[in-house]
Amino acid sequence: MLSRPAYGTFEVRIDEIISEAEGRRRVIVSAITPVAETRPVPMRRARIVIDGGPDLAPGDVIHAPIRFYRVPGPVLPGGHDTQFHSYFDGIGAYGSATGAVEVVRQGDAGVERLVDSVRQGIAARIDRHLSQPASGIARAILNGDQSAVTDAAREV
Repeated sequence: MLSRPAYGTFEVRIDEIISEAEGRRRVIVSAITPVAETRPVPMRRARIVIDGGPDLAPGDVIHAPIRFYRVPGPVLPGGHDTQFHSYFDGIGAYGSATGAVEVVRQGDAGVERLVDSVRQGIAARIDRHLSQPASGIARAILNGDQSAVTDAAREV
């Protein structure tokens, strides 16, 4: 787990695209390699937010300026403990891309891309046959993609 913020330019591999909404993506990255003068970071995987940029898929290797920070702990005593769950998911930090993202190498047409394309196909089919808020809830249950769940549905 990261103990203090880290800034710099890194080359990372996209493992999973968690959600995509309004040009903003939450992704899980690994193989975090510092570029040039950037100091190495002590974690294997991180969850970052990327605003805009090129289309990405699991397996792609990107080059970007990234700010990493500690995974937050529970807000309330006895509340959801993000650090606990992130630790067991292998996520050592959260972060965000602070500048332009460049795809260095597209990933192989491996298992990750196959799973991602199946998930996207399921989401598209759900969206065709259900209206909101049912489609957002169905996508969250079947794919784990919570980006289409409306605030009203989340409250209910």
